[in-house]
Amino acid sequence: MRIAHVSSSLLSPLGGAEQYCLALAGAQVRRGHDVTVVTGWVDDGARALVAATGARLVVVPGRRPYSPDRQGTGRLARVRFHAAELRDSLRPTAITRFLEDGGFDAVHVHRFSGFGAAPFRLAGPRVVHTAHDFTLVHTSASLTRGDAPIDHVGRVQGLRSRVVAAAIPRDATLIFPSERTRDRHAERGFRLDAHRSTVLPHGWSAPRDAPPRSESDVLRVLFLGKLAEHKGIPLLLEAWGAGVPGATLTVGGDGPLRDAVSAADAVVAAGWLDEAGRARALAETDLLVMPSRWAENFPIVVAEALLAGVPVLTTTTASPPLVADGDSGLVVPPTAAALRGAIERLVDDRALRAALRAGATRRAEELDMDRHVDRVLEHYGASA
Repeated sequence: MRIAHVSSSLLSPLGGAEQYCLALAGAQVRRGHDVTVVTGWVDDGARALVAATGARLVVVPGRRPYSPDRQGTGRLARVRFHAAELRDSLRPTAITRFLEDGGFDAVHVHRFSGFGAAPFRLAGPRVVHTAHDFTLVHTSASLTRGDAPIDHVGRVQGLRSRVVAAAIPRDATLIFPSERTRDRHAERGFRLDAHRSTVLPHGWSAPRDAPPRSESDVLRVLFLGKLAEHKGIPLLLEAWGAGVPGATLTVGGDGPLRDAVSAADAVVAAGWLDEAGRARALAETDLLVMPSRWAENFPIVVAEALLAGVPVLTTTTASPPLVADGDSGLVVPPTAAALRGAIERLVDDRALRAALRAGATRRAEELDMDRHVDRVLEHYGASA
């Protein structure tokens, strides 16, 4: 089968959606499929990662006036960008022509910001879209503004959402990695009944040659992710304060709040970690903390933690799939006091730590990547 995976940008370090896109592409290549990864913006690090999957890489520039890892020079620049995206949702563009003329059997769209809805507007190939975030309903993919949630979709955003939805073929398949993500789309006016839709959690694989787990007398807490407000960094630093007796905190990642992390008391700032670095960090960790200020969809770092037998501390706001309170982790209110209280509880309760570790290992069985690839390929066929 000739398959195209579309991700509008691929910049190092890759986010979870981009990591999943390349992992799926690589798994399909290993099964003998002819796979192309299509993007509008790529750097050298991401080029190397695509090459490692065995898929070919094609760059079709989108209409993006500034780098995808920047927010633009101001409100006017962002308005112009999204207006251009809207125009590209209403007419064929370079990526439309490439995908239609490429002889693909299936086009799997992941991220499309910068292309508009053009990758959906195809005649011929089967179209599948994985909703890694909330771009179908809002230009803020995380449905946050700063660290505050966006609960209301206004008239302009609603119009944009309807234009995007109209570009998606009725026989396309929309894949939501969690029921909550699907439901939040519906709550914000996206008509699920206009297309085929399904809930299919991601699969993931443990890294080859994962390091053996080490033990410690203290509770080792780890954060992995973008150092940004919407990922809950200010909340985490407030909860940690000057430190928690009997615990350590390591923060791995990069982003606009790197200086705040580096200046924090009793925090080890590990910087950005590649796959091998994350595996080493998880082997030396007792608890992954995820205090995001938005409803997480299916964060890859949680999958990596569970596969390493590491339970997750998160909030009722973030509440990612596979994290069940008292089973594979702890879910607490989104306050600094609640986060700190949960860490202090685990410092004192080794039996609970062991039980959560066992629960994390059980939940990891749901991440079987081979079974996941089977399901995705079925949906490619179901889109015919």
